Amino acid sequence: MTSKEGRRTPLTRRESVVLLALGGAGLLSGAARASDNAYGPGVTDTEIKIGQTIAYSGPASSLGVSGRSAAAYYRMVNDKGGVNGRKITLISADDAYSPPKTVEQTRRLVEQEGVLGMFGSIGAGTNASVQRYLNDHNPKDKIAVFGYFSAAATTQVLSMCGDNLSRENVLNKATHLSQMPVPMFLPGITMTTTPEDYVAVKQMQLQQFDGKGWVKIGGVVQG
Repeated sequence: MTSKEGRRTPLTRRESVVLLALGGAGLLSGAARASDNAYGPGVTDTEIKIGQTIAYSGPASSLGVSGRSAAAYYRMVNDKGGVNGRKITLISADDAYSPPKTVEQTRRLVEQEGVLGMFGSIGAGTNASVQRYLNDHNPKDKIAVFGYFSAAATTQVLSMCGDNLSRENVLNKATHLSQMPVPMFLPGITMTTTPEDYVAVKQMQLQQFDGKGWVKIGGVVQG
């Protein structure tokens, strides 16, 4: 995929599978400009279009809860005015947890829908199946919680980008997080990334069940 300026900027192998900070996001490289702002594909003055593949059908259909919770979070963000005045449009496609289907749906989202990037897709095997494609194109309760906080992290990163919504800048912001708090994380748990380290969460809080509920053990442990 090329930009409106005809430039292609390949992502490295690591960059193409980035963003555990965003719940597993694949960004496609390439930039475009509109007015005085730097926009990537899927971005206008009023909209940010992003894609996602999740199993809504098949044996792993329970994972669909994550996609629905992410969609609900984005609706809440949009109801409050969106991100820097732009509404987030999430196109969440069913891949039935099948790598061939993931490739098919990802190609559709990139080539036909023209999304800015892929955010919050679930599945090690399914995400691995589209890694090469994304690089070449430069382009239940626990699951629900995952969908919620990945959408929240994505929203915060997009907000950091301001009017520079090129894929390169989104990637840059997502790989330079510093102790970013995310809704539903326990107190003291944050996200931190660097261009060399995409493991976003490096702390943990031990807990034990006392027969009635979960009780914290000590403080936050740094990884």
